[in-house]
Amino acid sequence: MAAPKFTVGQEVKIVKLLDTLTSRELIGKEGVIREIDQLANGAFNYDVDGHYMHEEELEAVG
Repeated sequence: MAAPKFTVGQEVKIVKLLDTLTSRELIGKEGVIREIDQLANGAFNYDVDGHYMHEEELEAVG
C-alpha cells in the first residue's frame, strides 16, 4: 500500500485544481494539512484548512 506524499500538520500550497467545481481562487493559497483520507482507489485526499484536495493539486512549502 502506498504512503501519502504529505503528512498531517505539514504546510502546503495549492498549485492547481483537478475539479472544475472547486473555486479557482484557491490556487496559490497556502495552508496546513488537517486530515488525510485514503480513497477506495488507493489515492489520498487531504483536508487543507477545510478544503479537500487531491495530492496532485499540492506542493510542499519550505
